[in-house]
Amino acid sequence: MSKYTIDIRTMLKNGWEPPLNDYKIFNENYRKVLNDKILNHFYFYEIGFETVEMFSFYLKQKMNEIMDKYNFLYENQEKILKGMLGNVNLEETYSNTSIGKGTSSSNSNSDSEAKNVLQDTPQGQVTMTDLDNLKWATSYTKSESNASANDKSETTTNNTEDYVKNIIGNNGMKSNLEMYIDFVNKFNTIDMSIIHELDELFMGLL
Repeated sequence: MSKYTIDIRTMLKNGWEPPLNDYKIFNENYRKVLNDKILNHFYFYEIGFETVEMFSFYLKQKMNEIMDKYNFLYENQEKILKGMLGNVNLEETYSNTSIGKGTSSSNSNSDSEAKNVLQDTPQGQVTMTDLDNLKWATSYTKSESNASANDKSETTTNNTEDYVKNIIGNNGMKSNLEMYIDFVNKFNTIDMSIIHELDELFMGLL
C-alpha cells in the first residue's frame, strides 16, 4: 500500500501506459523483455514525483539518455556470446613481393669485298696493287660492304603473394562452461544496469 505517492502496481491498474515504446533498442524484439523486467522490478515501488505525468516524463527522458551506451553494450555482448565457444582468435597476414629483371644483348658485324677485272687484250700481268692503283685494265669493278647490328632487350617480372589466415577456436586450456562462468562473474547483466539507473526515479521504499 502506497504511503507517500503512488506505486507502479496501482498506476497500471488505473490504466497507466508506460512511456517505454520510443527509446532506442538494439533489437525491437527485445523491447518487451526489457520493459517487463523494469515494470516487474519496480512493481511495488512508489514513484519519486508528485504526479504520474511528471514521473512519465522523466522516465521517458531517462531511457532516451542512457540507451545509446547500453545498446552498444548489447551489441557487443552478442558478439562475445557468439565467440564464447573459442578462446583463440588470431589473424595472420602474409605478403611477399619479388621483382626479377633480365637483360640480353647481341652484336654482329660483317664485311665483304668483291672485285671484277676484265681485260680484252692482256698485255702482261696485272697485280692487285696495280688494279687498286688503276694502272691498267679494260674493265674493273670493285664493291665493298659493311654491316653491323646491335640488339639489346630488358625484361622485368613482378610476383606478389598475399594471404590472410584466421584461427578461431578453443585451445583446450578452459572448457566452454568455465569460460561462460568467467563471463558471468566478470560482467553484470546489462538489463540490471539499466534498472539500477532508474532507481533515482523512485522513493526507494517498499
